[in-house]
Amino acid sequence: MTKRKRNLRNLTWIILALQIFCVACKPVEKLPKASGSATTPEQSSDPFGINTSLATLPPDGAGSSEDTNFPTSTLETPSGSGETTIQSSTTWPDSGQTTSHTTTPVPITTPAPSHPATTRSQTTPPVTTAPVTTTKRPATTAITTAATQPPSTTPAVSYIKQNIKVPAQPGTNTQTNAYATVDYSYAAEGYISVQYNQNTTKRVKVRVAMGDKNMTYDLLLRQRYEVFPLTYGSGTYKITVYEQVEGTSYAVALATEIQVTLRNSLVPYVTPTQTVYFTSSSNVVAKAGEIAKNSTSDFEVLNKVYTWITENIQYDHNRAADVLEGRLTLYIPSPDATLASKKGICYDYASFMAAMLRSYRIPTRLVKGYVSRGGKPGYHAWVEVYCETGGTLPGGLAVKAGTWTRIDATYGAVDLTYHTKGYQYTTSSIE
Repeated sequence: MTKRKRNLRNLTWIILALQIFCVACKPVEKLPKASGSATTPEQSSDPFGINTSLATLPPDGAGSSEDTNFPTSTLETPSGSGETTIQSSTTWPDSGQTTSHTTTPVPITTPAPSHPATTRSQTTPPVTTAPVTTTKRPATTAITTAATQPPSTTPAVSYIKQNIKVPAQPGTNTQTNAYATVDYSYAAEGYISVQYNQNTTKRVKVRVAMGDKNMTYDLLLRQRYEVFPLTYGSGTYKITVYEQVEGTSYAVALATEIQVTLRNSLVPYVTPTQTVYFTSSSNVVAKAGEIAKNSTSDFEVLNKVYTWITENIQYDHNRAADVLEGRLTLYIPSPDATLASKKGICYDYASFMAAMLRSYRIPTRLVKGYVSRGGKPGYHAWVEVYCETGGTLPGGLAVKAGTWTRIDATYGAVDLTYHTKGYQYTTSSIE
């Protein structure tokens, strides 16, 4: 072989080698991922199908999912359960992974770890590019687990709530005839209900007696029940209904004896009655709820009610004159009417205050009797209140816990220090 041919062959091998080297050094392009292949959360711009602007709006009152100090969990302990239901969590029941809301897929070098639903920590997988902003997915379901946060040292506030005890009629225990009906089905709760069955214009009275003690009331309604308290404790009561014959002469329409065992000595003084009348829809009940809202003790309710009455109810001198001069001979107070007029006599003050306090089931006795201060006694009405907590009312009137305290809102409306002025009280009846 000639020298020229040998050089040409060597040159051909050199060119071939250079081509192979160039091909080997050419970068390999990444192929696009086939459709339908699995993606990790960081490779999806919106893996949970929610708009990025809404991702920080957690459901059911949970804290913001962007808060790195999360959880601000709401804890509720079901009654009778030793478990605590957590409404929001730091991890999510489906994967426990963080989510990315970038618009360009970000490749990762390792798959994200999968955590069980109750895992309380999570790890963001490393990435090969610049860090991405991550947000936690809001919880979509509640989970049950042991509470990891220490219990609050602040005790829950317990507010006194209104609890109207409305008398029920008719019951199963009654005495009746053509003239009257006495329903004593709920005598253990401290009251009886009486109805006059005739539609008469004559005056009708009912007497509630035990031994030599008795109270007589006018029945104002016809063919409708009215409620009267059993204030003499447990024992044998005689109930007598009278119809007027003429003048001051009355005939017995119905008489019966009943055996009463009170549930406790306070129950007669928490129920609406004829002289302390209210229902759950009464305006006086709504006003009491407004006045004593967010009270934490029975004394606080009493304090707010007494203060409001002495500041807002004025003495009605015209009505007092009608009573004293005989123009008003039959008068039963109406707490709702007193609220509407913002006026009343002592009977109105006492009935109004008793209705407000009884709407909170604070035992309150309406007391009638006489009051004097060095002169002739005058007929008067006031209340006595039984509180489980004590305190001091405006003007320095002390209320002791666990006993009856006399409170005279009529005098208190004029002078809050009336109790220091030497008034003498004599009780004639308690309702």
